[in-house]
Amino acid sequence: MGIHIQISPPGLKVDFYGRPMLPNTTPNPGAYPHDPECANKLEQLAPNSTIIYSASDHSGNIVFVDTELNTTNPKGKKIKIKPSERKRIGLVLGDSIICHRSTLTPITLALRTCDCIPLVIWDKSHFGVVHVSNINLCSYRTENFKGSILKSLFQYLDPKNCHVIVGPSIGGIHYGDCKHYGYTETVQQDDGSHLINQLFKEYPNINISRQKGRGMIYFQWGAIIVGILKSHGVDPRAIQNEYNLCTMCFAEILYSNRAAKVALNREEMTKRYGNITLVRTTA
Repeated sequence: MGIHIQISPPGLKVDFYGRPMLPNTTPNPGAYPHDPECANKLEQLAPNSTIIYSASDHSGNIVFVDTELNTTNPKGKKIKIKPSERKRIGLVLGDSIICHRSTLTPITLALRTCDCIPLVIWDKSHFGVVHVSNINLCSYRTENFKGSILKSLFQYLDPKNCHVIVGPSIGGIHYGDCKHYGYTETVQQDDGSHLINQLFKEYPNINISRQKGRGMIYFQWGAIIVGILKSHGVDPRAIQNEYNLCTMCFAEILYSNRAAKVALNREEMTKRYGNITLVRTTA
């Protein structure tokens, strides 16, 4: 089962693949090298390609797979892929991978998410995947916060010339009867109010449509991301949000940590490879 969507921007191929949770399996913290399910699925989805995938570690770090970008930003880490390393699956620590189109062909960038927001971004010269979470965007963990990952990203890419696809996440834009809110926070502030306050601190001019109920604040997380992208100067016509389905509403075909916790009535994560986002070069 799953949802598999393909589009074809010039010279690139983008896929979203959703996997439902697998109940009654051994809890797994999600470390990719120890997740054969994820590795096998990546091999199936991107055969004969060098695959580089992000740990989605909430660090806000950006990894560059080329030598043509200025990496003076302390969040930037540069790696070099050699032609001999084709057909290799490599894990990089960070929340975003950006690649120059001429670096290597074929090459696939991969990202795994559960309820957080996957973005695919590209311009004339570069393409990449971005894992956006409450932690790396506006962070309620203020002692570790180094600034919005999107603010860092647009130091390297020109937002006015970027195209962005917003992938599935909790609180997605589509199907307006969704009643799920953002992300679980601290025990003391799990109603979502602290998260919204942090969002306004980082992006004071964005519009957050929300409603209260059952002691929680509900909002469309995907809509917030679209608003933030626009605030950075991304053309609204260059933002594709039709794939921003709610992971919890569509838990039958998309993996959701929140849905897993409700269904299993326990806090542990189940073994899974979650929702996979792929972007690759094409001939």
